[in-house]
Amino acid sequence: MAKYVRLFQDCLGLNNAVSPTKGKFNTDTGAGELSVAVNVNILDDGAIERRNGITATAETGNVESIWTGSNGTFIVKNNYICKLNNDFTSTPIVAVTSHEVSYCDVQDATYFCNGTEKGIIKGTTVIPWTFDMATQYAGPSTVKTFSSPPVAKHVDLYNGRMYLAVDSLLFFSEPFGYSMYDYARGYFWFENTITGVKSITDGIYVYTTNAVYFLNGTNPDDMQLIKVSDYPLIPGTLVRVTSDNINVQISTYSELHNNIVIWTAQNGIYIASNNGYIKNVTDGRLWLPPVTSGCAVYHNRRYIVFLNK
Repeated sequence: MAKYVRLFQDCLGLNNAVSPTKGKFNTDTGAGELSVAVNVNILDDGAIERRNGITATAETGNVESIWTGSNGTFIVKNNYICKLNNDFTSTPIVAVTSHEVSYCDVQDATYFCNGTEKGIIKGTTVIPWTFDMATQYAGPSTVKTFSSPPVAKHVDLYNGRMYLAVDSLLFFSEPFGYSMYDYARGYFWFENTITGVKSITDGIYVYTTNAVYFLNGTNPDDMQLIKVSDYPLIPGTLVRVTSDNINVQISTYSELHNNIVIWTAQNGIYIASNNGYIKNVTDGRLWLPPVTSGCAVYHNRRYIVFLNK
């Protein structure tokens, strides 16, 4: 008697790391892996739906360095950092020569840097991000010499300090003194160039051209450096989200009640949480061609990444 085989019904996800004939398939349930998935969304229950179409907005042209924080959404367009308005038009704020801009919010101010310029955006006005020891320091007597922040490539805020990446150095500010930097003592040194910085509840993930590290601790004097991956970040693919936006378990601990970070490396997509716990959620299932950079957003509970060949 012929055996009945259930045709493809549910999806087990994308797996382009193996031959299409070797993907998993359950003849009883009709659930199988896809070797190609173009213009579709794979839902949590295994269903497949076609993606929505694209609707043109008033914002057209080449847009880079898109970022949304508590003070609004910023983009780089026509050599300017612009603030995106509710009707998708944009208001130019400040000219920049490098379009790869890193941002960080502190209350009603947005700090930015790009390796060439730096500044503080308040509303639609830019004020200098500088420090003057004679007029701005009001603390006790000290032998330290404080300087203005360096012109960094990456910036993030963690536990009352601003962290700035310049080549292979990660500088940190004085506590709540986001413009005060001690160049002689206030930095961490890495063997390779830093390509990204993202803080979470109990530390900072630092990405370099050859590895990923976790600075565990709340105070620079007590932080422990942990190497968590030998696969470096694809620049531009790093995002931070709250843990209630995902349903992936990283470990058996309760750290998922806090912020997590997501990024793409050459061997797959990673998520990471407290204590340096990371997980490659596409391990052995996703093959990527050689790429040099990309960009990513988290929208409607989906991590969306674009890669440049």
